[in-house]
Amino acid sequence: MKTVDEIWNWATELNPDVQMEELTEYVTIAKNVYKYPDRVLEFQKLLTKWESSVSERPGITTLPLPYWTSTNIIENLLGYGADEYEQSSSEVEYIYFFRNNTQKFKSNESLNKELYTGNCLLPHNDSSDDEIESRIFILNLNKRPVRTGFWSMNGEVIGDENLTDELIEYYNDINLGNLEEKTNNGILDNILNVEYNFNEAIFYNGKAFHQPCIDNFYTKDNPRIMFRIGFDLES
Repeated sequence: MKTVDEIWNWATELNPDVQMEELTEYVTIAKNVYKYPDRVLEFQKLLTKWESSVSERPGITTLPLPYWTSTNIIENLLGYGADEYEQSSSEVEYIYFFRNNTQKFKSNESLNKELYTGNCLLPHNDSSDDEIESRIFILNLNKRPVRTGFWSMNGEVIGDENLTDELIEYYNDINLGNLEEKTNNGILDNILNVEYNFNEAIFYNGKAFHQPCIDNFYTKDNPRIMFRIGFDLES
């Protein structure tokens, strides 16, 4: 029986000229990540895709890839030793966002009320567990720049459990009508926007409040394609 293991290894050779630049203590940008990025883009065509129905993530996602597909990035690019992170925690997938996307079982009305999902007009974090330090690597596979915004809540970008609860409570009073009034007001502020091109990636603290920017260019038939790896550090 044929598998895609060898195709994956063929597609994902790292570029020896990759460049890493720390932008802040919570986010780093990597440029020229893969030697053959078009192969990484083509690989996702082999994978089964599902409408998102877990957590609060909108859009479409592939079934998870095996954990070992993350080791090249985590160990050889990001420099973590095998004993410095929990290999079994690795989540590897392609994700697809587009304008006015919702989760599978949510109506379009949610786009006007739950602004942290759908069109992602408000930030979220990927983890707030005080006992876990998570890290996220996400690669742009679009032939145009994408942008991710980073936000602070009460002056803090890194959200522990208490601060994340405060953010969620604050969201209860936000809708499309008062979005401008309730943001960039000294409470919830967009403090950094990172733009990155095809075959460039950001690597960030999973507790950082952030927001993928989804413009009208992206549709369900032409989505924003990203390759994502999430993992936890050993405590």
